[in-house]
Amino acid sequence: MKKVFLLMMTAAVIWGFYLASPYRREERAAIQLARPQVMDIRDTVTLQGTVIDPERKKVYPEGASRVLAVYVQPGEPVKAGQVLMRLERINDEQEAQAATVSALGKIKDTLETGDLSGAETMLEDVLKNGPASVQRNFDEKVYQLYSPVNGTVMSVSVQAGEDVSPLFPCIQVSDLNTLMIEASANEEVIGKLREELDCEISIPAFSLSGLQGKVSSILPYAQQTGVINSNSSATTTVRIALSKQNTALRPGYRATVKVITSRRKSAVLIPYEAVFQDETGQEYVKKVVNNIAIKQNILTGAELEDTVEAIQGVAPEDVLVLSSEEICEGAFIEYAALGHDGDSS
Repeated sequence: MKKVFLLMMTAAVIWGFYLASPYRREERAAIQLARPQVMDIRDTVTLQGTVIDPERKKVYPEGASRVLAVYVQPGEPVKAGQVLMRLERINDEQEAQAATVSALGKIKDTLETGDLSGAETMLEDVLKNGPASVQRNFDEKVYQLYSPVNGTVMSVSVQAGEDVSPLFPCIQVSDLNTLMIEASANEEVIGKLREELDCEISIPAFSLSGLQGKVSSILPYAQQTGVINSNSSATTTVRIALSKQNTALRPGYRATVKVITSRRKSAVLIPYEAVFQDETGQEYVKKVVNNIAIKQNILTGAELEDTVEAIQGVAPEDVLVLSSEEICEGAFIEYAALGHDGDSS
C-alpha cells in the first residue's frame, strides 16, 4: 500500500512540474483577440459620368451664307464681342437650297459613323432652326459673327469658301468656369440620392481626385438604355456642380463620383475575422467575458475595406476572438497580451 502511495505522489509531482514547464505552455493554442475600433463612417453611392459644359454657346450664320474667313480655331480663348468669322449672304435660291441639303447630309454622315449622340444634337439644331435671339441685319450682304461670351472655342465646323445653312452652328464657345459632371444613376441607387448631397469627384484622365461638389439636379424621369440589344435598364441623369473649378478640367472626359448619402459618428467597427455565422445565417461574435468565451448575436451594417460596422451586440470595450472555430462557447481564455488591433492570448 505504501508503494502505491509513493507512486501516486511521484506521478502527481511529475505532472505538476509538467504543467509548470515550458513544454506545457507550448501546447496551449494561441488565438488572436481584438477590440473594436470607433470612428466616423459614411455611406456612399458611386456614379460614372462625364465632364460637361452646360453653358456652351452655339453661333449660327444669319441665313444661307458663304464663309469668307475664319479667325479662330478650337482651343483658342476668346472674349465676348470678339470677331469669330466673316460671311457673305447667299441671295441665289438654288445656292441657298444646296447649302441646306449639304447641312442635312451632315446628319446622314454622322449617323453612318455610329455617332447617335452627335446626330441627335444636330437634329435638335435643325428643329430650332437657329437661335431666336440672333439679331439679323439683312441690309448688309457681308457680316461678321461675334463671340457671345468670354470662353474657349470648342469647335469650328466650317472653313473659308464653304456654303453654310442657318440650321447648324458654325462655331461653339464654352465658358470653362461653369463645368459640371453629368452622371447616370440606375434604379438600385436613385432612391438614395437627393439634391445638395456632398460628392467627391475623380477625373482619371488628369489624375485628379478628391474634387468636392454637390448634387445640383436630378431629372424627374428615367431613360431606357440598351433597348436595341434587349438589355434594357432605366437610368436617371444626375448633375453635380463642382465646389471649386479646376483649370485642368475639360469637357468630355470620364468622371467617377462618390455621392455621400449618410454619415454616422462613433460607429463601432470590427474585423471581418471576428464575425461568424451559424447554420441559420445569424451572424455572431465570440466575446471574452471574465476569461470565458461567450457567443453574442450581432447586427451588422456598412462594410468597409477591412472591417464591418456592428450596429448591435458589440460595445467599444469588448474583446473579440478572431477566426478560431475551435474556440467554443464557454472555453477558458488566458491572456498573454492584448493590443488595440489584436494580439495573441
